[in-house]
Amino acid sequence: MSRISEENYKLAKERGISRSTVFRRVKDQKWSIESAITVPTDNLKESKRKKSLFYGAQRGKLRSFKLPIELEGAWEDLVVESGLTEMDLASEIIALRINKSFSNHKQDLRSPSHK
Repeated sequence: MSRISEENYKLAKERGISRSTVFRRVKDQKWSIESAITVPTDNLKESKRKKSLFYGAQRGKLRSFKLPIELEGAWEDLVVESGLTEMDLASEIIALRINKSFSNHKQDLRSPSHK
């Protein structure tokens, strides 16, 4: 395997490809150096992250959760499909569920049976 030269890194940088991306492509993903420094990066993940419900928001308390083992594969697929981090995806799903529950609760309070 060829060594990645400083000139390779410089050419990649001029194309908007970071040093770490070049290294990962060549060493971990076994790309040729030529491809690693010329193929544009996929900014789709970054654009999805910026559209995230929590992008730029001040972070709250970090929580962890357990997921039944039989759902692991589906969860991993959903994370990849979303382009978000596991934490951002989980946060969005939880926030959407809380908002939905809150909306339903407000409707219940307005219904005649609760007066």
